[in-house]
Amino acid sequence: MINVVGRPPLDAARVRLCTFEHVLCNTSSMPCELLPCHTEELREAAMVSGAVPITLENLGRIRRDPCCSAENFVLDSCDDAARELESAFGGASEIWNDTEMTDSSTDASVAVVCDLTTVDEGRDVDGLARVAARLGDGVAVCFGASLDAASVARDAVLPGTLLQQALERQLVVGVDVAADVTRNFAAGAPAAQRAAFVGPLRPAFTWDGKIHSKSADFFYVHAAAAVASRRGAPVVVVLPAGDRHDLERRARAVLAIAAQPGLEPGYGLLGPIATPPTWIFRAARLDDLADLTQAVLHLGENVFAVADGWDRPCDRGPPPPRVRDWNVDARLFPMSRVLVGAGVRYRTQLRKYGGAGYDAGIKTVCDAGYGSHSWNEAAPRLAWYRPPKKRPADVVELQCSRCGRSFEVRRGHHYGKYDFVYCGRGCLDAHRDAGFDASEVTGPTASAQGV
Repeated sequence: MINVVGRPPLDAARVRLCTFEHVLCNTSSMPCELLPCHTEELREAAMVSGAVPITLENLGRIRRDPCCSAENFVLDSCDDAARELESAFGGASEIWNDTEMTDSSTDASVAVVCDLTTVDEGRDVDGLARVAARLGDGVAVCFGASLDAASVARDAVLPGTLLQQALERQLVVGVDVAADVTRNFAAGAPAAQRAAFVGPLRPAFTWDGKIHSKSADFFYVHAAAAVASRRGAPVVVVLPAGDRHDLERRARAVLAIAAQPGLEPGYGLLGPIATPPTWIFRAARLDDLADLTQAVLHLGENVFAVADGWDRPCDRGPPPPRVRDWNVDARLFPMSRVLVGAGVRYRTQLRKYGGAGYDAGIKTVCDAGYGSHSWNEAAPRLAWYRPPKKRPADVVELQCSRCGRSFEVRRGHHYGKYDFVYCGRGCLDAHRDAGFDASEVTGPTASAQGV
């Protein structure tokens, strides 16, 4: 089953198409090397002229320089997102008319859009819930488990333990959604929305393509791999722009962290990861599709590549990837491990603002004669979730108010004090020593859980 927002887990057999995009985001603070066209000079200019609105009069200027408008960095309209996704992937979408996609009924088919927005980029689960409430049954959205940079830097001091707990909680327990949003959900949809994958991770690399063993990113990548391996979820990693050799070195550095324990002096050894997880690599900018596919696909059967950037967001930036190079890749690697996206990051890439929309990549690939591509290949990799077995009537699942960990206990037999629930005596004593300070609380209160 696949964890999607606003509805119960989705059967992977119903997924007709799976794509990776930014749905709601704010990329204004994203490092320049992770954006498709702008530089530090353009970013500085944007800070000065960032008040340029997106209008018909200014659209040409913004197409030449996406950074001249601060609005262009922000995708925050739930209505726009719902209209764009429904238009691109809904039942009346042009892509369903492709002859290669009519081998089964589209009435029961679902297109799943994986939102690649991290916490630092404005991941908005409440907003995604509002988008999901406006979408038809044929389009679903999901999101990834991620942490903000400040939390990663703070919690990486203990070899990934706290990082693992925080990521796993988003996969298994979920992220709470505001009550006013849940009222718009279909009947029976859970209030807590669970992540469908881990990431995206955007680690910083050294000049030679490594990840420093003492950096927070090192422990973040290891924690993500450990959680993904334990749960069966895939990990999405975004690599900075570079040529084929740069991309391969960076991908190898990521895989090496998961393949071998890492030693941090004074804190001990990271535990080995028994089963390699599924890795989905995405390049911040693609000038040549063959660069990414030939850089990463030979690294293992569990490695996938996301090909996007088909709608050029900047008229003076790099051209879209060359589809003609796929005929080379098809002989070297299975096309089923190449996932297609549009690479939407700016408002001007939406149809409302003159862009090609979320289905730009799929249309481009179909037009190039590759319509037999397995569009739903990512779906089985996302279908790791298994609903918990039905518990006896007197057993309930609670979440510790202090540490946030989920636990099962006989009804009325949990540790509690005031309006707090604890998973054990250790958390109760620690919270008592802190004077029951509310700032020490990371999980929901007792009243919020109905106990």
